[in-house]
Amino acid sequence: VAVHDHEWRESENGEGYLVWVKGSPQPWDGCEQPINQSLGLGLTISELATITGESTYVHRARAMARMFRGQLMLGSNGTSTWHYWPTYGRMFGGYDKTGSPDTDVSLYNPSLPSPARQVEDVSHAAISVEFAVRAFRGEHGISGQDLARLAATFTRNVALVQDGAATTAQRVDGTGAPSATYAHQAPRWMPVAWWDGAVHDHALAVYDTYRPTPEQIGAERNGFGWLLAAVANFTWYARR
Repeated sequence: VAVHDHEWRESENGEGYLVWVKGSPQPWDGCEQPINQSLGLGLTISELATITGESTYVHRARAMARMFRGQLMLGSNGTSTWHYWPTYGRMFGGYDKTGSPDTDVSLYNPSLPSPARQVEDVSHAAISVEFAVRAFRGEHGISGQDLARLAATFTRNVALVQDGAATTAQRVDGTGAPSATYAHQAPRWMPVAWWDGAVHDHALAVYDTYRPTPEQIGAERNGFGWLLAAVANFTWYARR
C-alpha cells in the first residue's frame, strides 16, 4: 500500500481517490484513476484499517467510502448506478492542450476532446461493491441502506432472463446486451447477497446457464482468477 502513497489525493470535501501521476507509464497519466481501481486498493486499505486501527488507514478507508457514495446516483427503482470514471475527474470532463508539456494535463495524451462518460460495467463494478461491503463491516462510512441499494442494482438492473435462461446486462444501469463475458462475473456481486438473497439465487442460475469451466475460459485474459473468485463466493455464501 505504501508504494501507492504518492498517488493518493483528497478533495476539499474529504473524498479520497488515486491518480496516475503525470509522467507515469500510463496512457492517461495525470488523470484520476477509475473508481473501481481506486477502490481496488481501497479493499486492502479497509482491511488494514479494521485489523490495525491505524489512523491513516481508517482515514483513507472513510475518505474512499465518501468518494464512492458521492458517485452513486439513486434510481427511481431504488437502485444505485455510477460511471466508470469519477465525475469530478479529467477523464469525465475532458481537457485541452495548453501548448506546453509542462502545463498539459498528460504527457502521453495531452488532450481529451471526447470525455469518457460510460456507465460502469458489471465486472469492474464488482470491485466497488466488494469494497462497499468491507467498508460497512469495518464501520468506515458505508451504510446498510447503501448496500441494500447495491443489491437492488443487481436484482433490478443487472439480473436478466433471456429465452428462459438467467443472464445479466453488461452495465449497472441495465444496458448492454447479455454476453458470457459479463454474465460470468455475476457471483462477484455475492457480498451484497446478505442484503438480498436473490443476488445469490440469480448468480447461481447464471452459472447453471453458462457452466463455465477452466477449459472454456482458459484463453481469456485473467480467466482463471475470476473463475476462482466466483466459485469462492458461492462457497463463502453457502457456509454463512
